[in-house]
Amino acid sequence: MASYRKPERSSFHIPAAPQDGRSSAEEGKPALSAVEKYRLLRETRRVLRRERLASERKADLR
Repeated sequence: MASYRKPERSSFHIPAAPQDGRSSAEEGKPALSAVEKYRLLRETRRVLRRERLASERKADLR
């Protein structure tokens, strides 16, 4: 009976981002602080909620 062998883990490995405070996607820009991330998330939620309520109001008027 052949033993089950897991596929090589290295093919699924995602390399860790460099830990020097900069993201590789936006080279040259400093990473966002926790406070900035929170504010951005809150603003995004506010905008999405506003858009959703506007579309619901528009649907109610029809």
